[in-house]
Amino acid sequence: MSVTVNTGPSPLPDVIVTSLSYASGVFTSTVKNQGTAATPAGISIGVGYFVDGVFRTFGAVNGPLAAGASVTLGTSPNGGPFTIPTGIHTITALVDDVNRFVESDESNNQLFQSITVGGTDTEAPPTCRGRVANIWVSNNTIFGGPDSGRPYTGTLRGTNDNDVIVGTDTNDSINGAGGNDVICGGAGRDTLRGAQGRDRLFGERGRDRLFGGSGRDLCNGGGGRDKVSGCERLK
Repeated sequence: MSVTVNTGPSPLPDVIVTSLSYASGVFTSTVKNQGTAATPAGISIGVGYFVDGVFRTFGAVNGPLAAGASVTLGTSPNGGPFTIPTGIHTITALVDDVNRFVESDESNNQLFQSITVGGTDTEAPPTCRGRVANIWVSNNTIFGGPDSGRPYTGTLRGTNDNDVIVGTDTNDSINGAGGNDVICGGAGRDTLRGAQGRDRLFGERGRDRLFGGSGRDLCNGGGGRDKVSGCERLK
């Protein structure tokens, strides 16, 4: 007699970049292991830094990184500083840049950020019901969230943290993902999805569709003939 035991998939790490910044030649990023296992002991956790798609420098720390834990990486003493020329640029942090270990998801290792060097960006982030946005669009570029630095094509995605997301005056598709999010669609015919967490959705102007998702969500369609589903109507 033979017995087959199905134990399911093996636990694996899954590293992502949750924040990225640049100042005085130095890149700094935060890496989180959102997987179900630690990264391998004795194997470095590396981040490659790119400017406008071109590799410029890197940083690394020694593993392991426990499941659920985060670590901050710069470029010293590894790759050293890099001076970005004056102008508007897109910087990228790519964790596990040379595939040192196996992950449960190899497609979520990058974070993009649009920055202005040698000038002052005076445009402040918009607000949603008095809260400053951490994900928004300016000059047809996405700021914040998993798609930060990429051209805006009509879709905004949130993170698994508590986000404040503000759409444009065109037709937006906004997905809050995890966390307790506050989302304002702006004008246009918008589709807002709270997804996981306890969310607050505001369609504002236009004929909008609001979907609360899981959690106890509150929705306000605003002006226009709106469709509200999966949430309580918020006056």
